[in-house]
Amino acid sequence: MNRRRVAVFCAILLLAVAFGIWFLKKSPEPVPQQAVVAADEKTHVVRRGEFLRMIAGNYPGIGWEDVLLRNETYLREQYNLTCPKLSSRYTNRPGRKGSYCNDRFNRPYGNTLRAGWRLLIPSGTAPQSIAAVVAGISGKRVALVIDDSDSMTEDRRAVGQFYTAALRQYGKDLIGVWLYADGHVRHYEAGSVEFKTDGGIENTRSALEAAAAEKPDAIVLITDEPGDDWGDWRLPPMPPVYAHCLPNVGGQFECDETLHRLVKHAGGQYISKLELPQ
Repeated sequence: MNRRRVAVFCAILLLAVAFGIWFLKKSPEPVPQQAVVAADEKTHVVRRGEFLRMIAGNYPGIGWEDVLLRNETYLREQYNLTCPKLSSRYTNRPGRKGSYCNDRFNRPYGNTLRAGWRLLIPSGTAPQSIAAVVAGISGKRVALVIDDSDSMTEDRRAVGQFYTAALRQYGKDLIGVWLYADGHVRHYEAGSVEFKTDGGIENTRSALEAAAAEKPDAIVLITDEPGDDWGDWRLPPMPPVYAHCLPNVGGQFECDETLHRLVKHAGGQYISKLELPQ
């Protein structure tokens, strides 16, 4: 091999190495796997151009609320890995309509999806015990209120998804999800809520009043806490409350007494001791 051919070969080799280094730098970070996958869950690999409502529409009995509720921690982690690397002129530019890494949207991580990310899709079915409760709810418009305080458990998250599945099964309209913790009530709708467990204040009454203001026919409440803002129990009129008391992390039903009292005031039904699938 003459010197000219050697020089050409070396040049091509250097270009190939340089391209490989550039490609690795441009490649997305490895997608971390979800920690715990239930036996009846599916995995959805995000395709380019998809968003939560579109994805949910591919799975019977599933709404965008279920997809976000199940994957919110994962999506926050992916957002924090991806978006801070971009220019603020892109992520915070006034007038930009795109949702990807758009910090001007509320809950931007819920609007940021990237091809290849893996989302867990709940089963979209509910145990017979919850289905029976929802079947007995009069009216069509139902609000879901979930205790999001620092004792949040996977059981509480799962039960919330069981109710959304049963509401769809029986043709009810889920008018919104309200989450409460640390003195704040958040309305769970596209672009406006952060689902997290960062406080120890169980302002159950405030959450119920916020949900009741939307004039639902019934409210489903899920908690494992007694609530600490009942005051003198001079509660305003509200629709029937289907109050689901779950055991706390110690196995105690601390919400038993207050939720019985709530149901006596508002009507509805008290539910407890649901056996969750393992």
